[in-house]
Amino acid sequence: MCLLIYAQPNSAPTKKSLRRAAVQNPDGFGFAINNGKQVLYGKGMDIEDTIKEFFAVRERFPDSHALFHLRITTHGATNLDNCHPFVVDDGIVLAHNGMLPIKEENGKSDTRQFAEEWLPTMGVKEMLDTPEGFTDLEKFATGSKLAILSSNPLLDQPYYIVNEHLGHWKDGVWYSNNSYTKNYGKYLYSNWSRPATSTYEYNGHSYAPQDDSLMGHEWVYDEEMNEWYFQDDDDLVVWTCNFCDSNIQYDLQSEDPHYCPECGTCWFCDKPFDQCWCSGITNK
Repeated sequence: MCLLIYAQPNSAPTKKSLRRAAVQNPDGFGFAINNGKQVLYGKGMDIEDTIKEFFAVRERFPDSHALFHLRITTHGATNLDNCHPFVVDDGIVLAHNGMLPIKEENGKSDTRQFAEEWLPTMGVKEMLDTPEGFTDLEKFATGSKLAILSSNPLLDQPYYIVNEHLGHWKDGVWYSNNSYTKNYGKYLYSNWSRPATSTYEYNGHSYAPQDDSLMGHEWVYDEEMNEWYFQDDDDLVVWTCNFCDSNIQYDLQSEDPHYCPECGTCWFCDKPFDQCWCSGITNK
């Protein structure tokens, strides 16, 4: 469900990390740079073209605030119109990682509708520049992350990160998840909630990998160790959290997973762990 990146002035993600993330998030790309006077932005369906354009603008304005987005389609059509970022108002753009409680409409993604219709109706300044509004926005976007750049004098700050705690910082750059750090390979990257050709039964619950090969017996490249290894354990799986996009590996022979360790979302019902009743555990 996408990778959202914010870069502080004089910082930027590496080209290598963007290319690596594009393997997992291949459905469109975009960036924005706030030079103080205006927010410049671009979109593309080709990662190399978008990277080239981003760094060309970044070199002109190195001390600016910037964001970069890599999309994987969950709502709406896979096209340039649904690529992030989206214009909220003059000099204000928004990008998102996760899923918002907004239904797809006429091919428009949830984020596109939120940026173009919902947030302006809610009140951009009220939601971003007041503690009460910002708290309400984080609750509305529970499990999601938003980044906003603004050169509009209407707003107090040049950038905002909603649910910042769900991501992490590295060298002046904030990442909404870890999909830029390691190439899991197309056969290991999985999401049990997506339509599947078969299901995998464990502990009374059905999981739906994208295809049977995800359950093991594949060659996997470890970026950190710089080597390939053969995954020959049928019970070794990687699940992708529906809300924070973390890729978590489990050995189902020895582990009994209940919730995502990164954000606390239940694997089975997508609710915060302290609000669910899954896995035979009473959390309330």
